[in-house]
Amino acid sequence: MVETKTPPLFGEALRMGALLGGAAPGTADHLARLGRVLGLFIQVSDDLTDALETPARADWQRRSNSLPLLYAMTAEHVDREDFLRLSARTGDPAALAEAQKILFRSGAVSYCTLKLIEFSRELQKLARVPLRDPEPIERLLEIHTQPLYRLLEKVGVEDPMALVLR
Repeated sequence: MVETKTPPLFGEALRMGALLGGAAPGTADHLARLGRVLGLFIQVSDDLTDALETPARADWQRRSNSLPLLYAMTAEHVDREDFLRLSARTGDPAALAEAQKILFRSGAVSYCTLKLIEFSRELQKLARVPLRDPEPIERLLEIHTQPLYRLLEKVGVEDPMALVLR
């Protein structure tokens, strides 16, 4: 589901920009791959942010379209039945708060964070494309990965970049 949302948009935007800028087809293809991974990163980051917002965002109405909500609905964990019940009542602030706690206990937040770290690592590798001016791509990646680094710092990771650059 995640792959059908933002990744194609970013992939083709970078491809078209590269081709319009006179890049070779191979460079355009490389930038399209980078764009698709960036789209995955952005979509998972957005899904996670929206799932933890108060009041409930629209994602709670389309639970199977959001990675953390889908994870909590389908993964085997002790709170699964409670999550299914509570996640259908997120208009009630108490139900939303409890469902959000289950996102942490079920491993949904950890799973999404792991995926963000994996995507970030892949982005770092893909960013090594020979461009006349790599600064715009570097800035684009920095803007979108900063929330992950802030999250990792918040939970006690001393050097988030070192974790991502492994």
